[in-house]
Amino acid sequence: MSKVKHNTFPSTGLFDLVRLLGGFSYALFRHPSSVTPGLILCEWIWGLVRRRKSEAIVVNLFFKKVLLVTGKEFSMNILEGPPSTQSYTAGRTKVNGMSFLAPKGLTICDDDKWRRLRPLNEQVLDIGASPELQQATLDAVDQAFSEPVSNINDLGNCMGKVMLGVVFGGAPAHLAEDVNVLFDYVQNPVKRKILGPKQRGRRDRFYSTINHLLEDNDRPLCPHLMERAHALSAGEDLRQDELAQQIPHWMFTFTASGTALLSRTLAMVGSRTDVMGRVRDEIDSVGPLDQPSSIGRLRFVEACIFETGRLFPPVTKTVHVALKGEMFHEYLVPPGMEIFHYFPANNRNNAFDPLANHFKPERWLDPGSGTRLGYPNLFLSGARACPGEDLILFVCKAAIAFLTEQQRLRLVSDGLAIDPLPFEFPEKSIRLNHN
Repeated sequence: MSKVKHNTFPSTGLFDLVRLLGGFSYALFRHPSSVTPGLILCEWIWGLVRRRKSEAIVVNLFFKKVLLVTGKEFSMNILEGPPSTQSYTAGRTKVNGMSFLAPKGLTICDDDKWRRLRPLNEQVLDIGASPELQQATLDAVDQAFSEPVSNINDLGNCMGKVMLGVVFGGAPAHLAEDVNVLFDYVQNPVKRKILGPKQRGRRDRFYSTINHLLEDNDRPLCPHLMERAHALSAGEDLRQDELAQQIPHWMFTFTASGTALLSRTLAMVGSRTDVMGRVRDEIDSVGPLDQPSSIGRLRFVEACIFETGRLFPPVTKTVHVALKGEMFHEYLVPPGMEIFHYFPANNRNNAFDPLANHFKPERWLDPGSGTRLGYPNLFLSGARACPGEDLILFVCKAAIAFLTEQQRLRLVSDGLAIDPLPFEFPEKSIRLNHN
């Protein structure tokens, strides 16, 4: 039997790593107070792409090799199919992190486990399929954001309250803090290895509370995700611990990435008078804000959320692996090598889009423009697209409407007022106004 011929992806050498270290050293020497690691990394990646003439490159760190993916076609190819041990599945880095909190969570499952859990997650998070749940979600946002907001931390606290209402229909406040602390260990391997064992008590309390809420069927509360999950899983071959381990990621979407997306969009909109005027006009025109259908009509607000997420993504990377190897065109993806997606390398690439560093929400208004195909990683794509995309967009749109209309809240930063925009979100320069 003849061997199948294939090409191998180009690889970095010692000089490439020297270039990267030199870039950081030069920036630290010339501008020590304004170093942007993400931009330095992206400029290095773009240089590799130009020199190697490839959008996928093996980065040889000498102690480890990873396959760096920058092109959208290869990225979409990885994401389009279900996670499988026969094809692409979650990388070890991701599995090791999530296993600290939810080893049976959807994000690190594959094959039959994924096929059992994915439909459940999709149905639970599809609030558009349940008018009662959609209204309850809107009421939870209205209630949480009716409280005065005086700083960025207040926005996070309000989103935590929304999460407790939408996910649980009401739950002990410590759950919002617990999920943020525990996910910090999920995302930080050094911290997890050194201090992770000390969080066993918090993790036990976290799941004890969730299991108690799952078992308490007599609470006369409004519709919520956990109630829906419990009903949809009835009769399925799904143990309570498996169901419980789907919930942390729903929670964290509100308290982390959702909060970042909300605050950054408010700042992007508030820093530009013309955009703020258009947002306020749309909010005034869609109808009563206590009706879900009105929130659904906030198309320009949604476009601002997408464009902010492209420029300043709350999630910047993901990791996969082809355990048995895989082919992409004529190239072999090395078996077992981790595949690293770094989203800003695509989202901010001027070679692909000359206006990549400009705020252009209009690009998202035309469904036929191909913008979603050009930027497929805001909520991932294919079979692995985020099942909670519509939910978090609905929550963010509703929160922006309430804060803009009722509190006249405006987040402002001089660094966001004109194009081209800085590479990293200017968190420390944000000011709050009420006008």
